Amino acid sequence: MSIPPSVRSVWARAADGWTRHAERIATMTRPATEALLEALAPGAGEHLLDVAAGTGDPSLELALRVAPDGRVVSVDGSADMLSGLLARAAGRPVRAAAAAAESLPFADATFGGLTCRFGAMFFDDPRAGLSEMRRVLRPGGRAVLVVWGRKDRNPYFTLCTRALAAAGVAVPDPPPGTRTVFEFADVESLLGHAREAGFSEPTSVTVPFALRLPGVSASGLLDAQREISGRIAELAADLSDDVLEAARAWLGEQAATFERDDGLHLPAECHVLRAAR
Repeated sequence: MSIPPSVRSVWARAADGWTRHAERIATMTRPATEALLEALAPGAGEHLLDVAAGTGDPSLELALRVAPDGRVVSVDGSADMLSGLLARAAGRPVRAAAAAAESLPFADATFGGLTCRFGAMFFDDPRAGLSEMRRVLRPGGRAVLVVWGRKDRNPYFTLCTRALAAAGVAVPDPPPGTRTVFEFADVESLLGHAREAGFSEPTSVTVPFALRLPGVSASGLLDAQREISGRIAELAADLSDDVLEAARAWLGEQAATFERDDGLHLPAECHVLRAAR
């Protein structure tokens, strides 16, 4: 199954911002990455796969844990994302391959473990993607997937659109059928896909955490998101200074409760799914 050109173009546009702000994104999502690492428990010498690897989280952390004799293969649908990942790899045992989750270019039973952090929500066919993941795992191999939790518990994804709407900007709903970050907010649906794909007794835990944006104030959240969110950048494009200032002022009031001395600490929630082949 090939990656549709429209999907490739979306992630290609996002790749530049993700690469430039990779360390900020890593800090924002570090508690989720740590929960994933704890669930997988990677060991030295292992051969691991990271699906929908983006610009390197958690691939680079996995590589530290399997070194010096193990290796990590990072797969993503965007070659631009993988270029950013390899630029950050700094000699770690990481290889990269551009591919869709539904058509992994590896032989059966290749890996001892695999991860997918915040990627499964965007699979074109989640069951097919999970079936492929199971296929490339060795018998007894384990898979750990992380997806975002409920919308009302992840204000990072809603504050800026609400601010723009409050400033008078028309914020359309995603087209019908569009996959969003909240695709598996009800984690039971993802567990169902895992069972149908043949995984043995998949389980999940819900992990609340603080999503930290060091150096970002409440009123500065809009500008920070414009750098890494294609949707926010598109919505904010060509807006007048007055409208942008109105949105920043709304954020300054509504998100002030999340400000700390070192920046914003937003409440967040993710689900961590663990399964075995």
